[in-house]
Amino acid sequence: MIGNQFSAFLDLTDLPGLGTMIRSMRPIRRRPLKTNIGKLVLTLGNALLKMRNAISLHHGLTASQMAVIIYLLKNQEEEEIHLLDIQNEFFLTHQTVNGLVKRLVSKGFVTASTSPRDKRSKRIQVTPTAVAMWKELEELSYRAESRLIDHMTLSEQEEFVRLLEQAIQNVKTPMKRQEHFLGQ
Repeated sequence: MIGNQFSAFLDLTDLPGLGTMIRSMRPIRRRPLKTNIGKLVLTLGNALLKMRNAISLHHGLTASQMAVIIYLLKNQEEEEIHLLDIQNEFFLTHQTVNGLVKRLVSKGFVTASTSPRDKRSKRIQVTPTAVAMWKELEELSYRAESRLIDHMTLSEQEEFVRLLEQAIQNVKTPMKRQEHFLGQ
């Protein structure tokens, strides 16, 4: 009885615009796999992080710090690299990147200065210390990645990279407002 009494108040499709939005939403696509992909990705990520942490510990770095230094070294020819560039590259929050950079500054691997182009932004640059260990960091990174793709053919490696890049793009693409609103 109570349900019937309040049913008129709960019919969201009568709200202007909301009913159209709800009716026009795409159905959720279900994957045909029975495997928990999220668990596999998390397990792989944790294993890689553990391996990279063990490798980068030699320089007193974490895996994340090493990844940021390698990114900066590979992109040092860019006019300026800012905190936002690192955030976008690694899909991290501002607070996380800010903490990473502060620790790298204190260890003498990078400098952070006000950007001459935008006073609100920090420009991040590698120091000669980081440049000096570039080849070794690249080799350590290569060894970690080689272990990941060991026993894969070249075409399997290429497909693996393509699928990983696609999955990352899928996750980075912002959800439509109505999908977020309705939890779909």
